[in-house]
Amino acid sequence: MGILAASVFFFVIYSLVHRFNNNSAEEHAEQITKNLRALQKTSRCIKCDLSLVNLKGAQLDEALLENARLVHADLSQAHLRYADLELANLERANLQGAILLRANMNKALMKNCQLDEANLERAEMIGVDLREASLVKANLLSAELTKAHVQDADFQYANLTEVDMERAILSGAKLNGVVARSANLKYAVLVGTDLSNGDFSRADFYGARLDGAILSGARFEGARWTNGVKCKRGSIGQCKR
Repeated sequence: MGILAASVFFFVIYSLVHRFNNNSAEEHAEQITKNLRALQKTSRCIKCDLSLVNLKGAQLDEALLENARLVHADLSQAHLRYADLELANLERANLQGAILLRANMNKALMKNCQLDEANLERAEMIGVDLREASLVKANLLSAELTKAHVQDADFQYANLTEVDMERAILSGAKLNGVVARSANLKYAVLVGTDLSNGDFSRADFYGARLDGAILSGARFEGARWTNGVKCKRGSIGQCKR
């Protein structure tokens, strides 16, 4: 992975010294450094603490990070294909440009996470907490986000083609300009959500809540509407029946 333990050690101490006394910060940094060495050697760090570490561009494909603590970690441009991050705490982590193809992030805590331009194609994110996260221009092709909590998240211009967001809570989220063809949004909560100028052709909105949603310029041709009616051609900004 190209991780330099010494530099990580001093980086973590610097980050922690303002929160704890010097001894506590040093002990914490030493433990995190040990965790990093274990990850480098075995590609495993289950239930361990990797908070604040710099793993930018790290090669972590198939890594086992279940229930790991990665709060404020820098994983930008990291390679995490098929990685297991189930139940991991990634709050405020930086994953911009990261490759998370088919990664498992079921029930992960990713509130305020930065995922702009990340590749989340076919990722499993069932029940994930993405509240207030940023996923601008991210690729979520065929990703699984059923029952996800994504209130106030920013998906502007993201690829949501064939994404599964059944029963997801998207209140206040920004989906303007997204490509969400054939997306599954059945029973999703889209109250106050901005769908403007998005492409939702052939998407399924059956049973979804759209109270106060912004639909201007959005394409709904061939989509199944909340009441089961199929939207006709020319359904822009509304579902023509």
